[in-house]
Formats: sequence, C-alpha cells, structure tokens
Amino acid sequence: MKRRGLPVLAFGLVATTARADGVSPILNLFHSETWLPATVVTLAIILIESLLLRGWLRPIAYRRALAGSVLINVVSSGAGSLLLLLFGRHSYFMWDTLALVPPLFGITLATEIPLIRFFPKPKPISWKRAAWVGIGLNVVSYAAVFALEIGWLAAFLFQADARDKRDRAAWNQPALLAHFTGTLCATTWDAGPRLRFFDPQTQTWSGPTNAPAFDLRKWDAEGSLCAFVDADDGALKIATFPELSILREIPAQTWRADETAGNKRRQEIAQLALSPDARRLALLFRTAEVVAPRDESSFFHLGDQCRLIVLDVESGREIARAPRRASGTDLAWLPDSRSVLFASFDDETLYDVAPTAVRGNRSVSIGYARDGRFASRLYAFHLDAGDVSPFAHGHSPSVASRAQQILVRDGNHLRLLDPVGREIRRFPMPFLRGTPAISPDGALVFADLRRHSPFSPAGVPILFAPTAPDVRHALPGTLIYRNDWTGSPTNDAAP
Repeated sequence: MKRRGLPVLAFGLVATTARADGVSPILNLFHSETWLPATVVTLAIILIESLLLRGWLRPIAYRRALAGSVLINVVSSGAGSLLLLLFGRHSYFMWDTLALVPPLFGITLATEIPLIRFFPKPKPISWKRAAWVGIGLNVVSYAAVFALEIGWLAAFLFQADARDKRDRAAWNQPALLAHFTGTLCATTWDAGPRLRFFDPQTQTWSGPTNAPAFDLRKWDAEGSLCAFVDADDGALKIATFPELSILREIPAQTWRADETAGNKRRQEIAQLALSPDARRLALLFRTAEVVAPRDESSFFHLGDQCRLIVLDVESGREIARAPRRASGTDLAWLPDSRSVLFASFDDETLYDVAPTAVRGNRSVSIGYARDGRFASRLYAFHLDAGDVSPFAHGHSPSVASRAQQILVRDGNHLRLLDPVGREIRRFPMPFLRGTPAISPDGALVFADLRRHSPFSPAGVPILFAPTAPDVRHALPGTLIYRNDWTGSPTNDAAP
C-alpha cells in the first residue's frame, strides 16, 4: 500500500469498467496495478452470474451454472483483452479504456450469448431467450458490482474517520512542548498568512499579514535571514527573518548561466537552502525534465534535472558548482556549512534520456517501476575539495545543526545520521507527508502525517522525540506545503 485510501480508489476504477468491458479476468488479473481489485470484482461477478444462470435456466445444477459462469467470463474477457492488445493498451485503468467501453461491451454480448445458447443444459433455449439472459446477466452483475463498490467505500470512509478521531485523542502529550526550541515555520494554503510560525505556549499558528509575495515551495530560513524566490518575477531575494523585510536581491545572471541556456522555459530555481552559518546559499537550478521509456502509451517522469550552485549570500557571486547532476527534490547543508546534501540517481546516464525518446502521452511516477531501476541516494558536495561523494540512502534531509545530526526519510522509516552518514537511530514512520523537520538541538521532530480519510487534503501535524517516536503530540491542523525548523533569529550570526 503506497498511501491511505488507495485500495478503495483502485477498486472503484476497476469495478467501474470490469463488467462493461469484460477485461477484468484476463489482463487486469496479471497487471501489477490492478490485480487485487480485479480479483475481488471477478469473483463477485462469477458468483452473481452463477446464481442468475441457475435461476434463469432451470432445471440446472448449481455446479453446472458455476462452470458456465466461469466459462462465459473467461471467453468474453479474453476477447476484450485481445482487442485492448490490438490497440496497444498496456494499462487497464478506467482512463485508458473508457473510449473502448462501447465496442468491448458489444464483444461481451457477442461472445456470451452464443455460449449461453449452446451451453449444455436439460432443455434447449431460443436465441431470443439467450439474448435476454445475456443482457440480464450483464445488467444485474454491473448493478451488483456498483452496489458493492458503494458499500465498500462507505464502510471504508466510516472506519477511516473513526481512526482519525482515535489518533487525535491518543496524540495528546503536551509535555513534549517543554523541549521546544528555535522557530518552527511553515507555508500553508489555508486562508490567512501564508507563512506561519508555531507558538508552543499557545499552541497556535500565526504569521505576518504584510509579507512579500513569494513562492511557497522555494524559501529557507536560518538565524536572522530568509532567502526566497519572488512569486511574481522569479527573483532571488534575501530578507530579514521573521519580519521578511527585503535586504537585497541577487541578480539572475549570477545563477542562471548554464550549458543549456537555449532552454529558457525550463530554467528556474527548484530548491534553495541557507547554510547553518547563514553565509552561503545553495540552489538547485532546473535545466530539463528527466524521463524514461515505459510502454507504448506511457512513460516514466523522473522529475527534473538540476545543477547545484552555491552562492555567497553577501555578494551574490557564485562560489562553487557541483560536478554531478542532481534531481530537483532534496537540498540541505551539513552542520559544518562546508558540504551540501542533494539527491541524484546512482546511474547518472538517466539524465541523458531526451523527451523525444519516450512514447505515449501519459506520465507515471517512479513508484510504478520495478525496485532498483531508478535507484537514487543522497550525495554530499564538498566545497573545499570541489568533489562529490555518496552520503546515505534516503531523501528529504533535515539538519539539526547544534546536535550535529541529519534526519532523512528512507521508505517508511526515518533515519538519524551523523555528519558522515552513519546511522545513529532508525524508527518507523508510515504515512509521512512531505519533509520532516528536526529541531536545531535534535530534541524534537516535526512531521505531517496523512489522515486515514483519503479525501482530506490536510494532514495531522505532530511533534515527537526521536528517542520515543510513538509518544506524539498533535498540533492544530493546517494544510502545510513546506516547513522549516531553524534556530532562534537572535542566536545565529548573519552576514
């Protein structure tokens, strides 16, 4: 299960088309994305139609009716699957087969009615009656599957809501707030200030109402400084923190120069991060899309190809540029402010695939690929030596500068590492949304967890200690887009 609510959504997609297109028992049963819901739908259809055949073709033994139900579904589904293969379809969700539903439904009736007409039974039936039985089987089974889908969805939503309420009640440990240090801030899509700060005394989120417009994904705070990308013109600006009074703007030409200068549309900042001493600014500069072949109708979208550039905050000049290409997802400094962490594919040639080398018009994420095909990890760019070395497996790094620790996500776990990438502690954290944030002293971790309800856009923000991750305190809910946990504005020197 990759995310909460996926079984219900997948069941709904397959159930909607399984009876109409006759494709469920063959291709969907052997497709990694649909086999589980297709199995449920197939068994339900066979059971329902066997009961209908026994009642409508009396006298007939139930064993013979069950065999007949299996036969007509296998044959009609095989014919529908052949049609899909002729059209070059390799994914069988509703959005891929919707245009073929009418001909597939026709094939279903054209194959099932003759089977019903000539299927061995005590008394022969006419073509007219066989046609009515065939149509009736499809109409009734389709209605039954739809009712099953609605019942399954209603039961799932009821259970999900109850589990969310139980979680909220259990995650009530205000004693954790006594260990709160520094400034926890986040950008949100809720009404009100977009940049908000958490107050542990009142347990509320608040923020400036006159903050400049900035990209909610592209900002970072450290000490008394904040760097952000202007939402209107894409300019890179340095401001005071937390007031966000603009101090200076770094001209675009200092970071926009790149070997792919002809692709102006794709050139922009993907991520940025201030060093713990607030003297250097790391940028992931997007240069191109990264894609990989999948099948005739779709391709893998692997994100963005980026260059890692480091600037001097005071002068705005470029200090260094990493020799290895990066993905546009992760960026963080090590506590010494001399090395930058970034994500990159282990096979760097993946960045060389041109968009024209793939087929289809639908992109899918890396999650649909076989494990290991697009392996990546965190790498460290060492500014003093100018080289890059592997750091650790995982992604979404957050640095506790005073504790000299780095928190990373690795699957359904969080890992606490030392400055050279050695693991200090590992603990499970399923259903995590976005990037967790560890406090500067390493005492607390802020995480945003998905709710059990699949239709809730916001998660549940929580605090917990790395030494006791199961003891949690839920914060007021808000739709968090990006978060950061930095030292107090007065305790870090700024240039």
